[in-house]
Amino acid sequence: MVLTRIISEMMIDNRMPQIIGENLKTATPPRKYYIYKGGRREIAGFDTTWVNRKCGSAGGLLNVETELF
Repeated sequence: MVLTRIISEMMIDNRMPQIIGENLKTATPPRKYYIYKGGRREIAGFDTTWVNRKCGSAGGLLNVETELF
């Protein structure tokens, strides 16, 4: 698998509480992800070593729990 080497607009770290239980039939999506071209992109598809080296913290990190509420 070829990993994407692009600088995202932002990385989201969703720390809001989630309901997790035995009756949950769908898998919960990853809580950290990138925003690229206005859409959600999973971190697993990116070359994170390259992204961190190129943009460091300049890529923007949004902590959903503390910055939105």
